[in-house]
Amino acid sequence: PPPKRGMLRHWWWLFFVTFPVGLLIGLAAGSIWTYVAPKYYEAETTIEVRAKGVTELMTPDFFGSQFEAIICRESLAAVTEQLDLSKSWMLSEDSVVRKLLGIITTQNIRGTDLISIRVRHTDKQETAAIANAVTLNYQRSFPGEVTIHENALEGSNLELSVKDNGNGIPQKIIDKIFQPFFTTKPAGQGTGLGLSLSYDIIKAHGGEMTVDSKAGEFAKFCIRLPLE
Repeated sequence: PPPKRGMLRHWWWLFFVTFPVGLLIGLAAGSIWTYVAPKYYEAETTIEVRAKGVTELMTPDFFGSQFEAIICRESLAAVTEQLDLSKSWMLSEDSVVRKLLGIITTQNIRGTDLISIRVRHTDKQETAAIANAVTLNYQRSFPGEVTIHENALEGSNLELSVKDNGNGIPQKIIDKIFQPFFTTKPAGQGTGLGLSLSYDIIKAHGGEMTVDSKAGEFAKFCIRLPLE
C-alpha cells in the first residue's frame, strides 16, 4: 500500500544517517584493499639481451622466432626444473609453465637488435631468478662457434688466436681474469687458476697472451710465442 500521508516526512532523517555511514564504509573498504590486501604483482625485473643470429635484415618475423625461443615450453620447463618452482609453488610442471607464460613478456626495443625480457611476479628475489634463468636459457639455445687461427709472424714468432661468439667478458673484470684465484663461478665450482697458470707458462717461454672482447658478441685470446 502507498505510504500514509506524512510518513516520508517523519523518516527523512534516515537518509542523512545512512548516506554518510555508507560512504565511510566504502572508503574504509577501499583503503583496506589498497594498503592491506597483497597485490598480485609486487616485483618486476627487466633484462635486455642481444638477439642471436642477427642479420642486417631484422624483420618482425625474425624477432617473432626469437620470442618463441625465449618462452617455448622446453625453455620454461627447464627454468621450472632449475629453480625447483614446482616444489616452491606446489604446482605441476604444466601449471608452472602456464603461470610463467602469464608473468613473462618479451618485445623488441625499437631500432635495435635488443630484446627486452620482463618478468612480473610477487616475490622480488624469485622474479630476478626467473628473469636470469630465462635469459641464460635463451642465450644457450643457440650453438656457439669457436674459431682458431695460426699465423707465422715476422721475426720467427708464432701467433695462435682463439675466438668465440659467446657473451664476451665484461669490461669491469677483463683486467682481472689472469690473476690467480679469480673466478666468476660459484664457490666450489672453480679454482681461478686456469688462465693464471696458462699466462705464467706462456710468459716463461718468452711469449705473451692477450685478450680482446666485446660484450654480447665475442671473446678472443691471442698467444704469441717465439719459434726459436
